[in-house]
Amino acid sequence: MACDIYSEKDPEMTQISIGIPDSFLLESQSLLEKSIKISHLARAASIFRVGNIYIYRDSSTKLDSQDGKIIKIILEYLNTPPYLRKRLFQRMPILQHVGMLPPIKAPHHKAKVPLKDLKIGDVRVGAPVKINGSSYADVGLDKLVQLVKINSGLKKIMVKIMSIEPYITGIEVTKEYLQGYWGYTVVYTNSLKELIRAFKADEIILTSIQGRSISDKGFSAFLGHKIRNIKELLVVFGSPRSGLKGIMKSENVHISDFPFVINMFPNQGTETVRVEEAILGTLSILNKEIGGSNKLDTKNSLNRHSK
Repeated sequence: MACDIYSEKDPEMTQISIGIPDSFLLESQSLLEKSIKISHLARAASIFRVGNIYIYRDSSTKLDSQDGKIIKIILEYLNTPPYLRKRLFQRMPILQHVGMLPPIKAPHHKAKVPLKDLKIGDVRVGAPVKINGSSYADVGLDKLVQLVKINSGLKKIMVKIMSIEPYITGIEVTKEYLQGYWGYTVVYTNSLKELIRAFKADEIILTSIQGRSISDKGFSAFLGHKIRNIKELLVVFGSPRSGLKGIMKSENVHISDFPFVINMFPNQGTETVRVEEAILGTLSILNKEIGGSNKLDTKNSLNRHSK
């Protein structure tokens, strides 16, 4: 069903962001295994409209690994509309298996369309291009769009079509003024401590088997009320080898200083819950508590919270 994605912005709703360790791929041996696991993460984040995916350095491991880079690049690749991928991503070994991964098919992954189907007011993801000193954008059309206004200097922008005849022109817009889901932003941080310091303690959910049970109805109701009044909620997950308590201990941070340490799977039937499984299950629970809709904030949240 078609909808107008550029009109009144969504009501103020809690944006969910997630924090995962760079040791997320610790148990995956091959690049193919790693790529598949990252695609599961990208799908889960997109299904539940995650605004930011923070990758933090897991200081509890002594691994000198490139996994953080692999996670970031593949996540960004999968979040990019197919018509822009060749322009924005050069050939590299990290991406050799991406053709086998399931597509996200989020609303911003629009098909390449003929010019006759273009409408004034349409918004598409684009890549800026400089030609003879003038600014244009590739937005998946047969012609480039001449940019009347561009501000961010980013490699990937949102372009609103302003005119079609005699020239196709557009302006750069930001996701905070758009309805619907326009993908996630991936940010790498040097430590878990750096990430959680960018938020207030009651804006963070730490997932842990040692936490308070989400099945506690009184606590669950209180949590639901609380998070519906938070602009951005950060949900942090541990690694396949170390829980959050161990990771935080290695950084001299006390998990007891945070009010929302939650066991999301109190009656689990398996010895462990894999990180990608924990993310999907946790987001499903929180989606219900928030009301099924999240407002997107496209500003760098680490900078915003640090001010």
